[in-house]
Amino acid sequence: MATRHSKAAKIFQKNREKAEWQDNTLWGVRVKRDRMAKSLDEWETLRDMASAIKRHTVTNLDVYLEQFAENAERNGIIVHWAKDADEFNSTVLSILRSHDVRKLVKSKSMLTEECEMNPYLEKHGIEVVLQSDMGLKIDVEETGTTFEENSLLKAEAVMKATGLPALADDSGIAVD
Repeated sequence: MATRHSKAAKIFQKNREKAEWQDNTLWGVRVKRDRMAKSLDEWETLRDMASAIKRHTVTNLDVYLEQFAENAERNGIIVHWAKDADEFNSTVLSILRSHDVRKLVKSKSMLTEECEMNPYLEKHGIEVVLQSDMGLKIDVEETGTTFEENSLLKAEAVMKATGLPALADDSGIAVD
């Protein structure tokens, strides 16, 4: 099944100017990465350690997800599990309907894009308005100590600015 993203990427790549810009940009990122790697004597060791951590985490993902869910639930968060995009979308729709939500503001999210949540909700009568489409530039200071706390800060800021229910996530890269 081709996703909306893969279809858009095919169209994007047909535009020679955009494709060349993307190639140059990605090449520039690679050059910067290589330059930084050469500046660290322990680069190979760090890369091998990161690879081992990733391999361990993916191999034990079920354990870490259960641990995450237990900790989240202990803090009053309701955790929903979904086996695929359809179940994910259905769960979100059920939650929205249980709160009589007919319109919501949503920030950009890779997960919801991959699951094509917006068209699904719209097909089921929920109007989805993207924060960017509203011209809202809301910079939220991420003072939370967890992804969940920062998600809540973002959603609350958007709700305050728009008066509408809001969905937000904070699943970006964590760097110590």
